[in-house]
Amino acid sequence: MNAKWKVTAALAVLFGLAAASNAGAEEKRAEVIHWLTAKSESAAIGEFAKAFNAAGGTWVDSAVAGGSNAKATAINRIVGGTPPSAAMFNLGPEFVELAQGNLLRDLNDIAAKNDWRGKLPEALAEAAQFNGHFYVVPTALNGQNFVWYNKALLKQIGAEEPKSWDELIGVLDKVKAAGKIPLAMAGQKTWEAQLFWAVLLGNGGRDVYLKVMKGHSADAVRSDAFRKAVKTFAHLHDYIDEGSPGRNWNDAANMVITGKAVFMQMGTWARGEFNAAGMKPDVDYGCTILDLDQGYQLQGGVFVYPKLSDKAAIDAQTLLIETMSNPANQAKFASQNGSIPFWKGADRSKLDACVAKSAEWATRPGLAVGAQGVLMSPALNGDLNDLISSFWNTPGSSADTFVENFASTIANAQ
Repeated sequence: MNAKWKVTAALAVLFGLAAASNAGAEEKRAEVIHWLTAKSESAAIGEFAKAFNAAGGTWVDSAVAGGSNAKATAINRIVGGTPPSAAMFNLGPEFVELAQGNLLRDLNDIAAKNDWRGKLPEALAEAAQFNGHFYVVPTALNGQNFVWYNKALLKQIGAEEPKSWDELIGVLDKVKAAGKIPLAMAGQKTWEAQLFWAVLLGNGGRDVYLKVMKGHSADAVRSDAFRKAVKTFAHLHDYIDEGSPGRNWNDAANMVITGKAVFMQMGTWARGEFNAAGMKPDVDYGCTILDLDQGYQLQGGVFVYPKLSDKAAIDAQTLLIETMSNPANQAKFASQNGSIPFWKGADRSKLDACVAKSAEWATRPGLAVGAQGVLMSPALNGDLNDLISSFWNTPGSSADTFVENFASTIANAQ
């Protein structure tokens, strides 16, 4: 989401009532904007498409590469008066400004009819609402701070699965000495920041993580624990390859799959890429969270449903909402990309080893914490992503300067 964009009441009046999409002119035709373009992600969203088409609809797929690009496209369409039937966003405050601007459909009637409050975990039901009204359908519940590795390569170098970020550094040294790429890095701001937050939670600790994320504490940023995590994060740059800048996350996963690299850090959606390549979890590849006792970083995807004015488009959108919130369809979606089927009534009998770990850790009392997209505003996330990316891509730059810039940005957050 563009950090400078702000929905106003004037925009709501101007566009809210006039939001008639040309795509709605056909009966049961629904356009869906999303960023699920990797092989496993495409298979996941395809489960919704198949279910919608089977129910009598016509799914119009509008995939846009990259979450930021997809969300910007959706916002421009919604604000500009040509909204899609649905658009993907992240779990957290991203959809609130659209709801405040009266640009999203209130889903309370469908939620009540289908008992969403009874079928959703309480925390997710709360996150899907604004002022007591449902505006989104939670879809993908993921652990963001997972580390993935090629088990055969790890065995070749005589190393065990690391349990902490400190242990990982030692293993990466062994991998580097063996002539392999230690860490496959997706070289884009989103993934650079994701790695930083995973290191901060595990290596810096849960307390400082939450003080920074939720409390916007400059003192926490200047703490020894924060500085320790910054040092570890910077050290990880020593283990990536020269081809990292600009690399997509699924290409980084393929490096681990094909044995070009040993480790990668990515959310549980990466599991789908490994499985699609014919690899078996806990046999051919490993999945873990380093310093697990500090927390399971919870992140998720949601779909919003803009207000439409054409009756045929509204009817198609209603069918789409009911299809995408159906627990059976949610379970099929989750089975393709490694997310947790969290709707009550969803089939969890076929969870593989990595998804089973994720489900157990996500539901372990007191372990889960929100990821950055859940706990911080899009504007603050964008500013911090810029700082983190600049620091990551300038090896040898001053950690003290980074800390002070970070502290200033956090302290000035609204």
